Amino acid sequence: MLRDFLKTFSQRLIIFGTELKNSDRLLHVHIKYDWTNCSPKGTAAKIKEYIKANQDKNTSLKFKWHRYSRFDLFAGEVFRPGSRAHKKRAREHRSYNNHWELACNGVVIHITPVYSYSEYRKKTQKLKLAGVNFRAITPEAFSEGQKSNDYEFSGLSCYISDPVPLLWIKS
Repeated sequence: MLRDFLKTFSQRLIIFGTELKNSDRLLHVHIKYDWTNCSPKGTAAKIKEYIKANQDKNTSLKFKWHRYSRFDLFAGEVFRPGSRAHKKRAREHRSYNNHWELACNGVVIHITPVYSYSEYRKKTQKLKLAGVNFRAITPEAFSEGQKSNDYEFSGLSCYISDPVPLLWIKS
């Protein structure tokens, strides 16, 4: 099930890094998506559709949704309900305010939005996650992001190799 999900979304997501595990915490892999596409064809909408379509299947893979941020608390703008600006902000809010978490084989995967997706996409390399080819930030771009104090990289280590153990693979 995880591999099916990753194959479906591998072209829309970028691996940013990992949080190393310790005695009381599993390894965490952080994946980002482009939140600027607020349309029904955007990544957030497609992930929601995928989860809804596969929620009745008997699987151990469970998606947990969390609120990523409170757009309204720091936005500072108030729009008349029903106005074009209000509807636009609501679409952006729905696209941006998603944080999905899923766990598989001792690895927790976080899927969150990123603003500069197109810039980061240019600085990627192909690596595997659960045996699926994925875009991952290059070590040079990762160290560059950390040096510039980009909050997207805070607390992360560079993603180097596939941490998800494949227990069995259908042939």
